[in-house]
Amino acid sequence: MLKQFENCKLNGQLVFIRPLMLEDEGLLSEVFSPKLFEYFPINFRTCKDFISESLERRAHNKSFHLLILENKSGRAVGSTSFSNVSLTDKRLEIGSTFFGFDYQKLGYNVEVKLLLLQYLFEVLNLNRVEFKSDDLNTASKLAMEKLGFVKEGLFRNHMIMSDGRLRNSAYYSVIQNEWNHTKKIIIDRFNKKLIKYHF
Repeated sequence: MLKQFENCKLNGQLVFIRPLMLEDEGLLSEVFSPKLFEYFPINFRTCKDFISESLERRAHNKSFHLLILENKSGRAVGSTSFSNVSLTDKRLEIGSTFFGFDYQKLGYNVEVKLLLLQYLFEVLNLNRVEFKSDDLNTASKLAMEKLGFVKEGLFRNHMIMSDGRLRNSAYYSVIQNEWNHTKKIIIDRFNKKLIKYHF
């Protein structure tokens, strides 16, 4: 079911996105930190654990993880994934996204979202792309709202975290007939980030 994503290679101004591979441990370990997973249901201790779990989930058609590389240096800056895929309904979730601390708030995430959503809506012609966040993760929710994603509501007691806390999950989405409008918002935000941090 997830095999079609094996050819997902997306090139932007700041980043290049491709499927995560076992051999990427050395690259990804440079930005990996357990602290990045504070709001994740699984708190990965090592980069090796993260990659092993990601590839195991791919093998069982649960999710498909991608590596995010910085174009100018070739260094890994983070990772993201497709999950909850329903090709029948033409929808999926973008999630499990993280960026190394040195690459946050600099436009990398904005371009990644732009490239992924263009691919999903304009190449695969999906109807819906969804996102979810720990309701306590204010920064994540604010970032999605700044990109024009629509908040749909709160799933209460949705997940059990590694420390036993019951997590409420905030759900956001972008749908096909809103994509052109949302795309303009994302491009505008990305251009502002480019000017501020990269020129």
